[in-house]
Amino acid sequence: MILLLTGLILTVSIETPTAWFFGYRSRNEIAAVALASVVTNPPLNYIIAVCATFDLVKIDFTFILALEAAVVAVEWRILLYALGGDSRRHFKTSLIMNAISFLFGLWLFHPHSV
Repeated sequence: MILLLTGLILTVSIETPTAWFFGYRSRNEIAAVALASVVTNPPLNYIIAVCATFDLVKIDFTFILALEAAVVAVEWRILLYALGGDSRRHFKTSLIMNAISFLFGLWLFHPHSV
């Protein structure tokens, strides 16, 4: 449980400033980014934990990337729904935020694989 909470805090702490860097500066924009992370991060980590615990699927790079792709898509749609505007901008931001967050998590939790 602590690891899941740590992952969520790190994700929000990484993705929110990344979005700010890409021009998401209003209170509503920052809130939408943070809430998108809160909506997607716990299910992502829970799916990984359950699959690993019960040996449901092989937890490999391809599996993780597929889940991350789903997160990018969901966060993109959340941003589009919450903020409206340019769909491509929200998609690019979601992709970049999640790539940075994923790489940081990989480096932090699995430093030998980076």
